[in-house]
Amino acid sequence: MTRQLTVLGLGGSTRKGSWAEALLRKALINSRSLGMRPQLYPLAAKDLPVFRESLLLDPPPVVAELLTKARQTDVLILSSPVYHGTISGALKNAVDYLQALSDDERPWLTGKAAALMAVGTPVGGAHAISAMDHFCRALRATTVPTAIVTGPGFLGEDGTFTDALLAERISRMIRELAAHARLGLDEPGVPA
Repeated sequence: MTRQLTVLGLGGSTRKGSWAEALLRKALINSRSLGMRPQLYPLAAKDLPVFRESLLLDPPPVVAELLTKARQTDVLILSSPVYHGTISGALKNAVDYLQALSDDERPWLTGKAAALMAVGTPVGGAHAISAMDHFCRALRATTVPTAIVTGPGFLGEDGTFTDALLAERISRMIRELAAHARLGLDEPGVPA
């Protein structure tokens, strides 16, 4: 029997009702339909202090929660609005706290797959995806081939998803995420 994968959705906006969080929620719903166990860490609902390495010695509860979820998850989905051609400061701040994982048996995000999404202009979104890809690689995660860049406006007034092509791309990205995670879990020496 295959172990259920846990997916951590890290939303990169501090604005309640953000497009980046709505996109992330859609991806997490898709992950559930593939038998994954989604967990949302919405930055809009958290009050992460600005990263200081000294906070890692005795992390406040909100930081400890992020670190626990990052350690326990099999895969990640990152979603950010585009600010000035890159990711939000809120997402970068959250990622900086992952430095606490550097001395773990499997440091940082070793062996974990990540899916990347950005809400903004096509060029700005591409830059944001590139930034996320760079820090995922630095943290030893593997990113899946399909990344999502979209502008706002994919939800109807009632909150339903209205862009069928975008919905299909998200489904493909989640299938890739599950496949990459399963490959990682089957590697010798990688604890399941």
